Amino acid sequence: MKRFCSGTNSSAQVCEPFLTVGNIIKCGDQTSALSRRNALDKIAQDVRQYTHKWMFLNCFKDKYSMNSFPNCRSKSYRFTVYPNLTQLAEIFEALNVDFRVILLDRSPESILASTVMKRKWVSSVSRAANLYYHSLRILQSQLKTLDSRFIAGAISIERSLESNIKSTQYLAKSLGTSTKMWEKLLEIFSKKSPTCVNSHNEENKTEWEEKLMNLYQEAYNYRQIFNRFFEGRMTSI
Repeated sequence: MKRFCSGTNSSAQVCEPFLTVGNIIKCGDQTSALSRRNALDKIAQDVRQYTHKWMFLNCFKDKYSMNSFPNCRSKSYRFTVYPNLTQLAEIFEALNVDFRVILLDRSPESILASTVMKRKWVSSVSRAANLYYHSLRILQSQLKTLDSRFIAGAISIERSLESNIKSTQYLAKSLGTSTKMWEKLLEIFSKKSPTCVNSHNEENKTEWEEKLMNLYQEAYNYRQIFNRFFEGRMTSI
């Protein structure tokens, strides 16, 4: 989403990254950080000064929070933190800002290859698989407690440009925008090529297989939720 609001294409007319939340949380716990009065006052102040139609929260600057699942997962941090979707919805709705979630989809293999082999953020596939397994469980539990009207739609980096454009008709309706605008935003879209992972730096092959299978199961469960919104079947989760 950061690329959609980069200022290098037509999206610059409607949105830009909203960095206030991430800069307040940094790599700490969101729930406690955004419960402080001064933090809420700062968010309210910056919202009043915001002039674009959309503000994207899952953007970051420098080393601070990206509001993602998981968040702050690099080697330099001792723990992993996660967004609190219900809290974010309550904060922004109280400021008369419509809070909406756009679900994203990427294959486990592609994420693991990027995290372990390309970026080297995590030292082994089994550790990364365990991290994303818990991330998906937490994300799903939050989605199940969030009113489905807060979920605007879905975009998949694993599927074709054509299928994503078709899905944006549901996003456009939910967000009160035109499908033409979404087609323009998706000009930068690039479908990920299929990726394979192997037992990279794994000492315990049994553990590696177990962690991987756990992740695949949760990825499958999440995709069942994702598909409902990608295909426009907007029902309760």
